Amino acid sequence: MATGSRHPSPPSSYVTNPALKSYDISVADYLSQNPCYRHGGIFSAAVIIYQGRVLLIQRASDDEFPDIWEVPGGTASQDETIIDCVVRELWEETGLRASAVERLTGEYECEINLTKWKIFIFLVVVDNDQMGDSDKIVLDPQEHQAFLWATRQEIEDNRCGEAQLGWFSLEQKGAILTALRVY
Repeated sequence: MATGSRHPSPPSSYVTNPALKSYDISVADYLSQNPCYRHGGIFSAAVIIYQGRVLLIQRASDDEFPDIWEVPGGTASQDETIIDCVVRELWEETGLRASAVERLTGEYECEINLTKWKIFIFLVVVDNDQMGDSDKIVLDPQEHQAFLWATRQEIEDNRCGEAQLGWFSLEQKGAILTALRVY
């Protein structure tokens, strides 16, 4: 994912729900315990909810998986934990700072280009001073072209205003709906 001066460093101070201790493991350790994902990897994503709506970002038209809608997330580095990855990716993809990682809302595997990937989706709380101001969300145009806040009904209907919501996977959509249910 994109790094650079746009977002100099990811937040290092956030709270993790103790129930998520098993995800506070380095990716290298996780992969050594789960070798079937070694050739693919680990992907962590963040569901952000504000006033009953979920933040969705749309992939760039010329990027892999063009124009689909997703929650912020990306590939974990070997030397970070699964939880650190979700915090870093949220920061890199939106400029939002996580204040807490609350719960796991989805966990599944998928195959991309004949490699197995493990996907973890977490409900993440963002610093309150960043919410409600669309100027606080900064996208890298090489990766994402738009963002929106969608309600449960809009997610279920795959439409938010004029935007048709195409998903990376039905499992991701399910994890987003789970987050809305438990929030």
